[in-house]
Amino acid sequence: MCIRLRASCCGCCSLRTGSIVIGVLHLVLSFVTGGFYVYRWIRAMGSDVVPTEEVFVGVAVFGVSVLVAVLLIIGATHNNPTLCLIWVIWAGLHLALAIALAIYAGVVTFALSVGPNDAGGFVDLIRFLTIALMAIAGVIIVVLSYGIIVVCSHYRDLKDSPEVRSTPYEMQLV
Repeated sequence: MCIRLRASCCGCCSLRTGSIVIGVLHLVLSFVTGGFYVYRWIRAMGSDVVPTEEVFVGVAVFGVSVLVAVLLIIGATHNNPTLCLIWVIWAGLHLALAIALAIYAGVVTFALSVGPNDAGGFVDLIRFLTIALMAIAGVIIVVLSYGIIVVCSHYRDLKDSPEVRSTPYEMQLV
């Protein structure tokens, strides 16, 4: 089903702990990005401008992303493979979109570099922005791919060994 890590996430923690950390990071990034869309929605509501479909879709997508990250955290702490699998599927869709975005940005950059250059600084700005977008998409692709590998490995461990499934994390007082 996937590339499988055996004992640890990154050499320093278990797959279970790595899955929880990935869930928390995904939750924080989803809140930050979703907050950007909510801010745009609230700002548009305060004026005569109607929010665009992009804002509604962004709020919905990152709302679902927050929900899926919470499901991963719950699934990893309670050893529930189904909840971990939901995150793997959602992250796979996110990964496919990031790859498509990187390819699109690459095509746009190539088309601008080959096309006529009579627009001056505007074309240079567009080139810079698409290259920056490609770099961000590249980082997202690498980090998300590794996250999928870690969570998928934890999922396989949960499916393969029933004794692991019976030991949820104990609640600890801090």
